[in-house]
Amino acid sequence: MNRATLSGIFAILFWSTTVAFSRILSESLGALTTGALIYILGGLLGLTVASRQPGGLAQMLGMPKRYLFGCGALFVAYMVLLYLAIGLAHNSVQVLAVGLANYLWPSLIMLFSIPLLGKRASLWLIPGILMALAGTWIAVLQNGSSTLSALADTGQSLLPVILAVGAAVLWAFYSNLARKWASETGSAVPFFLLASGLVFLALRGFSGEISHWDWKLAPSLLYMLVFPAWLGYLLWDIAMQRGDMPLVTAFSYFTPLLSTLISLLVLQVQPSPLLGLAALLVTGGAIVSKWAIVD
Repeated sequence: MNRATLSGIFAILFWSTTVAFSRILSESLGALTTGALIYILGGLLGLTVASRQPGGLAQMLGMPKRYLFGCGALFVAYMVLLYLAIGLAHNSVQVLAVGLANYLWPSLIMLFSIPLLGKRASLWLIPGILMALAGTWIAVLQNGSSTLSALADTGQSLLPVILAVGAAVLWAFYSNLARKWASETGSAVPFFLLASGLVFLALRGFSGEISHWDWKLAPSLLYMLVFPAWLGYLLWDIAMQRGDMPLVTAFSYFTPLLSTLISLLVLQVQPSPLLGLAALLVTGGAIVSKWAIVD
């Protein structure tokens, strides 16, 4: 296993903690303020590190324009949708559903690799995608509701989950296009992080979001900006460009399970059999989707 492939595995481990810690921060700071702080600081950290390397910043700016602007736009849009989904979730239980919806992206990466990277697939791709979608639906309905009308009657808006699904679609596009468009000499993730943070800051200015700072949040904020934000996305870009993409993506199939377990512990949510089934279906759907792809 080369270093680029190992980078992707570490990125996935870091990301498994994103939903839980983002929720902790957004409950006090608001989703937009949380995103602004994490990604402005994470971007500045990344640019500072890059500036100390020979040709670091120049190398980023010299990358293909369609990668810088195309993938950059997808990256920023993904971040905005994900944090809005987490922040708008009505309670910690729905946060778990949002997390599972977001982790449709391993299956979608495989699906989108067919038109974008010229991969071929067997008919097993269809049940794989359907399994993952079924897992997300069960996660949404784990409170006992079984129809859309019942869900609406309980006041549980579907908007956070819809935003999370949209984020998964954007990340699947980003991951495939980063491999297709980027050169193999580096990554512009610090710029993408900073751009995301500035967009969050602008949105916060228009929204009038109210934040309540508590120094007890500092460790969670520091952890988020260093590991899931800066290191996580930097390592993922390296893996998508130069690593064993099928192996990294295969490991990512377990992200829904890891993220759900971590969120259960951090957010102190009582686990339910339906939630476990949902996580297994999302994970199983991703695995079946990978088996369906013919390299």
